[in-house]
Order: sequence, then structure tokens, then C-alpha cells
Amino acid sequence: MISLVLYGRNDSYGYNLHKRAALSLNCMAEILTDPDDEILFVDYNTPDDFPTFPEAIEDTLTEKAKRKLRIFRVRPSFHARYAGRTHLKALEPVSRNIAARRSNPTNRWILSTNTDMIFVPQSGTSLTELVRDLDSGYWAIPRFEIPESLWESFDRKDPVSVIKTIDYWGRAAHLNEKVMGADENLYDAPGDFQLIERDVFFRINGFDERMLLGWHVDSNIAKRLFLINGQVRDLSEKLYGYHCDHTRQITPMHRHNSVENDLDVFCNQIITPKIDQPDWGCPNDEIEEIQFGRNNTSRLYSDSLKRSIRSGLKSPTVSLYRPEGYDRIDYDPEHVVAFLSDLFVNAPRNLNLAWVGFRKKTLDLFVDVWISLGFTGKILIDLSLAPGLIGTLPDQSLIAVREKDDLLNSAQAFVVDFGIFREAFFDQVEEADERSFKEKSKMLIEWFFEIARMESERVESKKGELRRIVTLNAFHNRFESMVRGIVGTARTPFSTRIQQGFLLPPIKEEELLPKMHLGPMSRRDEEKIIVAPVPGFSVHGPYLVLLSGRYRIRCRVELDEDGKTVDEETRNYLEVVICYSNTRQERVDITYFSFCSEKATEISMAFDVFGASVDDPGYLATYEFRLWHDGKSSIKILSMRLEKIGNPGLVPAFIGENLLPKMSLGDISRRRGDHVKVLPKAGCSIYGPYLRLPSGRYSLELGFELNLSLRDRLLIVLNKIYLEVVTSQSPERQARIASMDVFLRDYKKEKISLDFDVPNEWGNGSVRSMPYEFRLWTNGRIPMELRSLTLSRK
Repeated sequence: MISLVLYGRNDSYGYNLHKRAALSLNCMAEILTDPDDEILFVDYNTPDDFPTFPEAIEDTLTEKAKRKLRIFRVRPSFHARYAGRTHLKALEPVSRNIAARRSNPTNRWILSTNTDMIFVPQSGTSLTELVRDLDSGYWAIPRFEIPESLWESFDRKDPVSVIKTIDYWGRAAHLNEKVMGADENLYDAPGDFQLIERDVFFRINGFDERMLLGWHVDSNIAKRLFLINGQVRDLSEKLYGYHCDHTRQITPMHRHNSVENDLDVFCNQIITPKIDQPDWGCPNDEIEEIQFGRNNTSRLYSDSLKRSIRSGLKSPTVSLYRPEGYDRIDYDPEHVVAFLSDLFVNAPRNLNLAWVGFRKKTLDLFVDVWISLGFTGKILIDLSLAPGLIGTLPDQSLIAVREKDDLLNSAQAFVVDFGIFREAFFDQVEEADERSFKEKSKMLIEWFFEIARMESERVESKKGELRRIVTLNAFHNRFESMVRGIVGTARTPFSTRIQQGFLLPPIKEEELLPKMHLGPMSRRDEEKIIVAPVPGFSVHGPYLVLLSGRYRIRCRVELDEDGKTVDEETRNYLEVVICYSNTRQERVDITYFSFCSEKATEISMAFDVFGASVDDPGYLATYEFRLWHDGKSSIKILSMRLEKIGNPGLVPAFIGENLLPKMSLGDISRRRGDHVKVLPKAGCSIYGPYLRLPSGRYSLELGFELNLSLRDRLLIVLNKIYLEVVTSQSPERQARIASMDVFLRDYKKEKISLDFDVPNEWGNGSVRSMPYEFRLWTNGRIPMELRSLTLSRK
């Protein structure tokens, strides 16, 4: 006989939303008596992680309400088509039309109302019987207000008592006040009861879906129906409608300056009842329908777990979340699948999920749940991982084996299973299967970085929404800091073994000083760090996980107020270091600085990151920045900023730059800003900077200056320098790549070039070149000043 149309979303819109909605739905169901009567609730734009609003309050609904409810889930992906045209999260005309389009065609009436209304028939107890023999037309009733403290006292699970109590208080507290409105509305706030014949509603093409800013949607359709009928029929003698007031908390729609649809355009200027929107109600969209007792998610979830987990625990399991348990954290697949399934139980059923990992039993259990929950989307497995994962799966209909690039592009969410440990407690860590533990660790880290890279590219190119990244077992092990450094994870309990979220915003520019670890003689002072005149590392850290890119670190340092500029040689430096462990580290770049003439200086270095750097034991590298202070004066570190300046280069950032600030000095040299003064003594003047180079042919060019006295001009014929290129794996393992031995008298242009070749491939993690060192020796017959040392690729 009648279809009630309502809408909402699972949020906290207005004070005590859940109670007034339960009151309303239960009381509405109580006055519906025909088998065809229905309550249509459009759950609009609830996040995919959450159940629909009626499902969230299921335990507060009566059995009758649950039988009458049909829930239409309209997901955020649907709302995206409107998002650029509205500030609202829930769209009234679209929602109501979606419900009306899918209403029972045998019902004569559609009642458009809201989840804060309670209706009290004045003759009998059934709204159904009241409207059964009503004349044709558009019917309205006044809205009576119920104070919040009054409706809060009602028992939401006892609608019969609530209806009787409201009927009493309406008279006893003088609540029954009719507020008249415009002729086409009849009463104020018409949208809480608009009774419309279904065939008329379809004839005029429903609510106007252009009205996306809030307010006056009810007045618009009332005006159009008025143009058909010439009047608004009054049902107030037979039915009272009470509104659960909720303006104690000011919601966005009820702010004094809330945006609204243009009343003049959508009401006053309306001259025809039918609007031109043939596709009203989204007839061609597949809208999910949920009904209690049939396919509501809480029931599906528990039933799926029962089918998947076939044996219960006899006693509690035990996990070692203690220092000695680091890198030994295992998990029980049956335990974890309950929490993992919970993440996806409300997801769209056509979701395609990429699975990366080695734990076959976990995947087996999850596939069972996936199928039981009614998913039609595929679980995507990489070709290289497939043989060990899906060989004996009983049902492979929803498994799709893909190449890596196809998988990364097709997936709408990711699960990365870091379950490669066995809890050996105080014994040696065991391997889970024949594949080596180290290889597994490295492969999972590289996969995780590939997912992060793809997500980062989506952000930069604005190709789509970020995809959820779920990790298993990234707790108390080598993977935890990596996951937390890349994904904005929720702080989930250890027992779940789940860290999940979305890619953190990429670094654009970040102040690192608050995150840096202090040296023993450093202290924080407001927004700066004061370093005492004692040699050592002033700051170090913060051990960042960085995605691919070219970065620049900038550090501003100045002498303390009482500090004096230092003329003699200083050995202050800032370095970028890759850290695999406390004992396994590699320098990426270094720059020396001094205060020879200025009280402040800024050190700047650019460096490249090529995806995941993983060492042989399977540990991911993090990035550390260290500032060494020689202790000749107290200093202040004012800032240390990291910024991403682009993609990693085909050649390192330092190619073409003056390398002298990066070079270490021998005892015969003194630093003068960006230049180096070489004293007339024999020995090594500069060496370093121990940098890795891409394959190719290079030219190392030394620029120098000779300000010769008469004596020096005589001695220049005897002055000899020796320039060499060396690779160094350790002090004991070095190899000379190129060298030249020259007399300065032969180089009147004051430039020397040395060519050499590098065979290894830049950025290739499987081919790691040795660090390259440049050394300059002199026999010390005359002084000289080094102006530049540049490296160019030929």
C-alpha cells in the first residue's frame, strides 16, 4: 500500500542521531500493516569501511522494523560524480529518487519523510488503513516539535508505548502547534511528510536532482504537485507528526550561514510540474540492496567465519611481544583472518584485491571468507608468487594470476603478508619453507615499495583515489617502521597483526629538526638546537623511509652569540647516510662547512633515492642525516629541512657541482669557504668523497690557482702533483682506476682533467658499485689554491 522513503549515512549528524533514528524507524514500522508496505532507506555515501547506518543500529531495531526495511547502499564512488558541485556529504533529491525508483510497484503511495519523525494516527493504529481509501492528491500534515530531553527518555525498542506517550505529551505539554506555511506547502517544514501517489511521482520525474546545496527540495516538489492538483490536501485530522528536535547541536545544515538552493529559481519561478530528467533515480546504476536476515553484513561476516574456520582453540595462543622477540613474530592464520575479513566485510563486492605474500594457509582461509561474503571481484596474485600460493586451493574461480604491472594497475586494494617468521623464542629463527628467509624479506620489501611507488604516482598525476594498503604481521620486526613510514596506519592492537591505511602524503618540504636525535652535548632551545664547544655528532637521525625521488637537505647553522669566527681549519660536516643496521651503513653524500668569515652558513645537498635499498640479510635502508661539529666554538642549529625536488636523475645530483666542499682534507690543506689552500708541504691534500657512480665514462677536472712569488716561480719547475681515482670497499680492499702524474709547469691554464670508466649500473639494486674516491698528492715545493673539483659525464 505505501512505501516510506528516507535517507541518511553512517555518521554523527546531529546530537544522538542513533536514538532518534531507531525511535523513528521502529515507530514507523509499527503503524504499517500491509505485507507490501516497506521502509526504503538510502544509505548515501557512508565510507566503504563502515556498515550502512541501519546495520550499525540493528540491535536497537524491532523485528518488525527489520522486516520492513530495505536498505540501498550508495557508495562514495557514486557520490564522486557530484562531489565537485556540492559541499554536502548526502544528497537528498538523489537519495529519495533512488529509493522511489526501486519502490514496490504495487504500492499506491510514496511517503517522503525523515528518520526523526514519529507518526501518531488519531483514528486506529495503522497508517496503512488510513491511506488505503484516500482520495487522489498530494497530502500534508503539520510538524509538531518534541524537546530533546523528552524524546531521549523514550524506550526505542517499545514503539507502542512511545506512540502512546507522545500522544499524551502532545496535549499535556501543549506541543501540538500547527505552523502554517505557503499555500503550496500548506504547513511549515513540509519535507517531513509528503504523501504522493506513486504514478504521479513517476510522471513528474521525481525530485529535482539539480538541487545539490541543501534546503527547499521539499518546497520544490510541493510547488510542482500544487500545479497539478491546485491544492494541498490536509491529513492533520487523522494523523499527527512529531519531530525529534535536534538543534541543541548545530549541524552544517542548520548553521546561520549555511549554503542553500535558490528558493526563487527552484520554487517561485516554477511553472510546470514535470522536469526534464528522464534518468532520475539512477535507473541504470546497479545499487546494492541489503535486507536484514538475508544479506546484512554482520550476519554474512559471522557465517563466513564459521564456514572458513573449522576448528576452535583448545587453549589461548601465546606471542612474544618483548625485546627478545624482535624479528620472531609469527601469527595464527585463523586468528588473523577474523580481523582481516572485518576490514573488507563492508567493501564493494566487485573489489579487486591484490595479495602479496608467502603464507598459503592465510590466503586459503581468506579466499573461503571472500567467497562466502559474496564477493565477485578477483584476488590478484603475482605470477612469480602463484605456484606457492594457489596450487591446491579448492575454489580458484575468484583467483587471477597477473604480471606485476597489470596487478599493480588493476588492484583496488592491497594485502601484503609479512608472515615469514616463526616464533622460535630464544632459539635461532627458522625458515618457513624452502625459499630462504632473506630472499623473502627482500622480495616483500621491494613489493611494498612498488605499491607505494604506484600510489605516489597516482597522487602526482591525480589519476584516482588512493587505494587501501593492508599489511599483516608488520609488528615488532624489521617491517614495522617501514610500513609506518609509508602508510598512515591506524594504531591497531598488536594482537590483530594488522597495520592498514593509505599512503602518507609525499614529502614536499619538512622541517626535521624536531625529529632529530641530540648528541651528548646538544640541547633544545625553543625552535633551535644549541651545541656546546665539544667535538662530536651534534644531531643525527631521524632514520626516514624515503620513496624514489631526488631530495635536498638544507641545514642552517650559526655561531652562538659568544662564538667567534674561526680562521684555522675546521672539520664540521653534514652527511647523508643509508643505515641498514647499527653496524651496516653507507655514506650517500657529505659536505664540509666552516665559519671563516661569516657567523652563519647554510649547507645544502641533493641526493637520489631509487626505491628500496635492501641489504643481503633482508633489511631495508633508512636515511640518516648527521651533523659533526669540531667543537672549536658553540653553535646553533636553526633549521634542517628536507624537500623532494623531483624524480631521481639519470646521473647523481652532484655531477657538475663543485666537489671540494665534499672532500676530506689532508694535514697540508686548509679550507677557505668553497676553496682549499694547499701548503708547501708534501703529502695528500684532498681525498674522498666516497660516492657511488652510474656506469659510463667520466672526466674529473681539477681547477687551481697559483699566486706565485719570485721564489715560487723558480720552484714551479720542480712542483709535481699526483691525481688518482680509487674504488674502496674497505681500507684493506682498494683498487686504482685511473691516475696521472704531472708537473704544474705544463698546465698554465691551471686545469687538469683525468678520464675514467665506471662499469656498474646506476640505481640497480642488484649491481652495487664500489664507492669512488678522488685523491690529490703534492711534493710540496710551492703553495697552491684549489678552486674546484668537478665531475662530468662524457
